[in-house]
Amino acid sequence: MASLDNPTKRKLEVLLGITVAKDVGVLSADVAEHAGQVRNFRNYIHPRLHLKESFAPHIETARIAQQVLVGALKDLESQYTKKGKA
Repeated sequence: MASLDNPTKRKLEVLLGITVAKDVGVLSADVAEHAGQVRNFRNYIHPRLHLKESFAPHIETARIAQQVLVGALKDLESQYTKKGKA
């Protein structure tokens, strides 16, 4: 089996992390689905691509990503309080 280069390995790790977090109940299905899309978009808005393609994302798309992050944090908070740690 061919070894993965670092960027490919990192992408795979993030994707698997989202999937596993959903599968074990840490992330809700809706947050996990949106997190995957945010991950894809994050890859698209990489600074090098900004320069190469003259791409400037709208503040609204950044706010969508921010809301997904808030959802993920709420899911994590919920898991933490379920275990009686709060």
